[in-house]
Amino acid sequence: MDLTITTIKPQLTIHTQNANMQVKQPPPDLNLSYDIDRVEIDIEHTKVDIDQSKCFDELGLKSSMSKYKEFIKTGYQKAQKGIARIVKEGDALASIETGQNVLALLAKDVYIDHRDYNVDCAPKSRPKIEFSGSVTVDVRKGYFNIKPQINPAQISADFAEIDIETTPPEIHIEYTGKNVDRYI
Repeated sequence: MDLTITTIKPQLTIHTQNANMQVKQPPPDLNLSYDIDRVEIDIEHTKVDIDQSKCFDELGLKSSMSKYKEFIKTGYQKAQKGIARIVKEGDALASIETGQNVLALLAKDVYIDHRDYNVDCAPKSRPKIEFSGSVTVDVRKGYFNIKPQINPAQISADFAEIDIETTPPEIHIEYTGKNVDRYI
């Protein structure tokens, strides 16, 4: 028998596309604010004030104001002594009836030198010494602030795809002989 059978097997076709995911994470933005520590130093240099005017006054090297004050004081004292001498002479002349030679006694007091000698050390007072100056320190504390701003992640995804195709099986039967309609 001349029979040709041709078969085509079923075919299974699978097309796949893998899943794809991309994640992009931008770095965070940092907002920085700061102020540095500050130290302010204010220095007034040391000054030494030495006042020797009292020492110089005692040595006779006086300023014009000291001389002025001394002249006033000396004038006042001499005026008081002069008034006291005039009063004493007036009292002595008033008591002339006592029989004493009052005029000779008065003349003797005027012309006799009454000096007093003394040994002394000068100057007696110390100079006045004053110190001035200062250091002022001002400390201002700084700060440092960080404020991060986190950026969201950027995610893109492609899903996986699977395409399945089938072709059905085929059977082809074909008579290839020459005897058609013959019974055997």
